[in-house]
Amino acid sequence: MALPVVMPGFAAAKYYVGASLGATEWLVIDQARVDRFATAAGDSNWIHCDPERAARESPWKGTVVPGYLLLSLVPDLLPRLVVLIGWRTAINAGVDRCEFGAPALVGSRVRLGGSLARARTFPGDGVRLTFDVHFEVEGADDPAMTARVHYAYFA
Repeated sequence: MALPVVMPGFAAAKYYVGASLGATEWLVIDQARVDRFATAAGDSNWIHCDPERAARESPWKGTVVPGYLLLSLVPDLLPRLVVLIGWRTAINAGVDRCEFGAPALVGSRVRLGGSLARARTFPGDGVRLTFDVHFEVEGADDPAMTARVHYAYFA
């Protein structure tokens, strides 16, 4: 597993714009996690939650990880890619252009990768960082999810 990129402070963040942040370790998403997500999100579509039916009827012959489950993993996995020194509070400031591409089948290995797209300091000892992130599926040519995510960090 690669170590996260360490940004030594808010003012230094601008020097990382365009830089790859690498990728996290591989993560297996099992059916139990998908089922818990379905309960929490109210998304019990058979393509995600019924392995027997999915094996018979889906074009992928198995259940598919919900795209929104992948998106929900970004706040947990992003700190494994990048560490910003000096922040005390961080907030999710939005998501742009989220797209779900290649399916991630339940039981497959996925990992988050990304780069820093923008850094903007603002009054009150803060910085807004915009990341381009993607979920890679082991063995797939296309990502399962791509998005531009925004976070605001405060000292």
